[in-house]
Amino acid sequence: MDCGQPPLWLWPIFAKSLIGALLGFSIPLAAAMVTGGTGMGGGDIKFCGVLGLIYGPFGMSIVFLVSAVCAMPIILMIRRIYRDRRPLSIPFLPFLACGCSAATLAELFLH
Repeated sequence: MDCGQPPLWLWPIFAKSLIGALLGFSIPLAAAMVTGGTGMGGGDIKFCGVLGLIYGPFGMSIVFLVSAVCAMPIILMIRRIYRDRRPLSIPFLPFLACGCSAATLAELFLH
């Protein structure tokens, strides 16, 4: 074994992590670009990239799904309450944390 090269069994792990980071970074970035930067902040985009590096593509799909399902009723309720006022900025990070919890449980119990 050469000292300068990582073992061959690490390459699939690196590839899975990099694909997850690419998906985790590009999907929120696309959402922010479509909404003109008002839909999602830069911190959420970077956080999703790091989550993709940790969870991979399968875990990021769970994170996005659970965070969207958790955020939808709360955001609709807040918009209904404050409909007379100007638009509110609601952080997405707490919902991403719920998605992280679900992805961690899925990784523990499904794999």
